[in-house]
Amino acid sequence: MNTKKPLILLDLEQTVIPSWNDRWVDPHAITKILATVAHQRITDFSLGLMSWAVWHEADLEVFREDLQKPLEDALGAPFELVWGMPQWAEEVFLTTRRKVSIHDLFDMMGKHEVLMACRSSPKLQRTVLFFDDTAHHGLRLTDPNTGLDFQFINIDKV
Repeated sequence: MNTKKPLILLDLEQTVIPSWNDRWVDPHAITKILATVAHQRITDFSLGLMSWAVWHEADLEVFREDLQKPLEDALGAPFELVWGMPQWAEEVFLTTRRKVSIHDLFDMMGKHEVLMACRSSPKLQRTVLFFDDTAHHGLRLTDPNTGLDFQFINIDKV
């Protein structure tokens, strides 16, 4: 049985903030996320970042300065994974040995495909609720042998 805390993986733009240029945490989105988490009887969780708005280290720094603490405070949990596109590309390489650029992630792979590619990552071998405005709501990937349970949740359908 997997003992890692569930991971609430967040997109940013049009999910928890209006846009990268309009960075305020949407309380309605927070309510939806917390209600979904509570409905699944998850009480102790960590947060993760999966947003294609975060292209480079400078964008990660903006996230850390402007959004990380407000999101942690609103959701009542700490960020465990603060990854931009370069870190996701590296994780794809580490788990699949396929070298992809951040442009490949954006142009050829959706976030669903990236998560599927990273399914053997020890960092993701647990319950992961991925909130995004473009997620295929209700899609789920489970592996009882590893404890992996990816759930894709479209914030607009909650």
